[in-house]
Amino acid sequence: MLKIYKTICSHCQKEYAYENRDDAYAGGKEKEEITCPYCKKTDFTKMTSGYFYSYKLDDNGNPIIN
Repeated sequence: MLKIYKTICSHCQKEYAYENRDDAYAGGKEKEEITCPYCKKTDFTKMTSGYFYSYKLDDNGNPIIN
């Protein structure tokens, strides 16, 4: 099961969720961007050997995963 994190965008101030899909390639760690699903701007970067997905939240604060 993947861990989903919540954060607030530093640009538009909306709360959103993101998850790290870590494929664990040997020696493959790079900085990947986390993009706000509302304003579409890069919010921050993190080191990973995978990639990130970000999601808008519904009225109850749950990620809307399509």
